[in-house]
Amino acid sequence: MAPSTRSEFAARSKSYSQLMSKSAVNIAAVEWTISALLAVDAVGKEERKEKESAKLREFLQSPFLE
Repeated sequence: MAPSTRSEFAARSKSYSQLMSKSAVNIAAVEWTISALLAVDAVGKEERKEKESAKLREFLQSPFLE
């Protein structure tokens, strides 16, 4: 149903722009969440690498290799 007056059109236009801004906020929230998860994953990888390196050093220094 098409708006019959300018005020109805303006009211609908405003609601469309509000929907657009809500959509933009949702997109930004998803992007922020993804970047936060990637940062946590990167930290997890570094910690995992450090633990693996420590285990390897411990194994290489063990009496089993002598």
